Amino acid sequence: MWKNRFLYFVLLVYGTVLAILYSGYSTWLAAVVLWLLPLVLFFFLLAGRRQIKIEPMAVKELAQRGDVLEAGFLAENRSFLPGFPGRLKVEARLPYQKKRCLVKRSFVLKGRSRNQIEVPITAEHCGRLEIIYRGFWIYDYFGLCFFPKKEARGRFLVRALPELVEIVGDYTPVGLASEEEEERFSEYQPGDSPGEIFGFHEYRPGDRISAIHWKLSSKREEWIVKEYSLPVMVATGIWFDFGRELSGEAALKEWDLALSALLSLSAALLERGYPHFIYFGEKRFLIEAEEEIVLALDEIYQRHLWLEMRPPENPAPDLFYIGSGGADRELWAAGIMEGRGFFRPVNTKNIRGILEDV
Repeated sequence: MWKNRFLYFVLLVYGTVLAILYSGYSTWLAAVVLWLLPLVLFFFLLAGRRQIKIEPMAVKELAQRGDVLEAGFLAENRSFLPGFPGRLKVEARLPYQKKRCLVKRSFVLKGRSRNQIEVPITAEHCGRLEIIYRGFWIYDYFGLCFFPKKEARGRFLVRALPELVEIVGDYTPVGLASEEEEERFSEYQPGDSPGEIFGFHEYRPGDRISAIHWKLSSKREEWIVKEYSLPVMVATGIWFDFGRELSGEAALKEWDLALSALLSLSAALLERGYPHFIYFGEKRFLIEAEEEIVLALDEIYQRHLWLEMRPPENPAPDLFYIGSGGADRELWAAGIMEGRGFFRPVNTKNIRGILEDV
């Protein structure tokens, strides 16, 4: 814009000098037109901007790494004027990545038209990808003045999930669940253990009389039966030990592979019927359904840079390790895991074969 203003100022000075040196009707008319033209264009822009409606396009909350996200704007020009030049800025960034991707585009909004201005953004790495609509500006025909469209600003958060790899091989837990794990109960399936109540239902033929909830039945004036919870044996855990700062493309690729191994291994354990824990820092997530894997990944994305990584307390007997802790992690495992199950570092470059040698 400043370049256009400078060039027009030079043209204005040149035209005025010509009008003074070559005093004539045509030269003075040209000079007057040069002086009045910016004002006319400004009033055209002032009248037309109220007829231009801009709406940011929503971006889906979940995506796969490598997906192209359809960001952009819906622009409608209701005026009869020939059209207005426009410009937009959209920024995409990961919280733990120093560099940012800033997309700038120029276009023309034709009169009496409705346009979808797309800004494709690729989710190159796993994580919470933040897409920020920085602005949308309408210019006059010469690019001398502009008006911002404040309603075009916005912010969207996208969770880019890692690649899911199908893992081959059989797996049976080697270690036995401790008493603490045996006392856990499923939140998704009812069972026969009276240790915890899963829910209630109306009496059905075959229900045990001892399971009737007498106080609730007296209030509702119908038989209400207690559903007990299903005990969950948790003998397997995944320790995700990846909490250092990421810098450089090599570290980001390592991060993507680690997350892909975590998602693939967790999904494979569920597919084989084994609920398990995911350990991350001081957090422990019980995974019994696919939705809980996504919640665990979201917690990892959110706390990645600010989390002090440390070994889990009282881990599951069989422990898969995803990270690059080195000798200190091996020493910890030798002391904690002795006589229980196994401590197996995961080769993230061979995700498909994680369970083959177990």
